[in-house]
Amino acid sequence: MISRRLLNSVTYGRLISRQLAKQRCISTTSAWWNSKEEQNEDAELEHNPYFEKYADKIKKVQNEAKQYGNKTFHGDARLKRETERWKRSIQSVEEKLSKKKKEQEDKRGSKLPSRLDELIHLDLLQSKTADEISHIWTEHFKDQTAISAIIPAESFKEMSTRAEEFPTFLYPLPKENGYEFVLSQFEGNRCFFTSLINFQVHGENAPWQFCITFYPELAEDKGVVLMTSELDQSAMNIFEAQCLAQLQKLFYVAPDERKADLMLTFNKNPDAFKYMDLVKELENSDMVVKKTE
Repeated sequence: MISRRLLNSVTYGRLISRQLAKQRCISTTSAWWNSKEEQNEDAELEHNPYFEKYADKIKKVQNEAKQYGNKTFHGDARLKRETERWKRSIQSVEEKLSKKKKEQEDKRGSKLPSRLDELIHLDLLQSKTADEISHIWTEHFKDQTAISAIIPAESFKEMSTRAEEFPTFLYPLPKENGYEFVLSQFEGNRCFFTSLINFQVHGENAPWQFCITFYPELAEDKGVVLMTSELDQSAMNIFEAQCLAQLQKLFYVAPDERKADLMLTFNKNPDAFKYMDLVKELENSDMVVKKTE
């Protein structure tokens, strides 16, 4: 038979253990402190004949446990809010850095802005016709060593569609003693050109020698896309740049079946691509690729 002293010790121990257990737990609701089961246990303890003897100690333990629990709960809530705030801040910084990195990768050293409104006042063009815009655009770049043009929106749309499917291609650039092969790669609204030899030496880090930038902002309202370019004159002259732009149009805007097959082979089955097939196709076309004296 359990003695009253032992029963009292067990009863007091139960309360202490339960309060200490509360201290080790963190709840997310205030109801954690006042569950129906615990209220019944508290009532049972208060009716215990030995409760009065330890009432002060029990009350002290209850208060300490409750204060600790409230402190822990509120501290946890503050910590959660701070964590969420820092998380949002970090995400914002990461998004900005990612956007900036993408812009830098898209430009790859280009000095031309990626948006038209950073290059020219769009308000000046809103009331102009396509012909007037063409005149303004060519006048703007007439003193610069580069090529610029106005492209019909439909032609640009067709070119962009093919550029997504065939982002890279090879062009034979006419030289005095033959051809120099030039590699091109579309990235967004830019197309970069570099000699095949340059690419073989430097790989993905090969600097571009000619870069075309397209501005499609006026395509919907005016039906035209503005184009301009940059040129490394130490590697290529203006005639060669013009030739590459013409070759690009020949292959990416309404190509015939043979030209489309060459682009498909180069991008999807490069091992089967033959350089001389490309040269023959250009020499058999209506386009004059060799420089005339």
